[in-house]
Amino acid sequence: MNNFDFTKNFPDEESCILHFKTQREQKGAVCPK
Repeated sequence: MNNFDFTKNFPDEESCILHFKTQREQKGAVCPK
């Protein structure tokens, strides 16, 4: 993903945080050990 695509997908900090928070909640916290 280049800078233009990133800015288009996440126009502000809140939308970026929400995206990654949702991803983490779906997969759960996993320790790679």
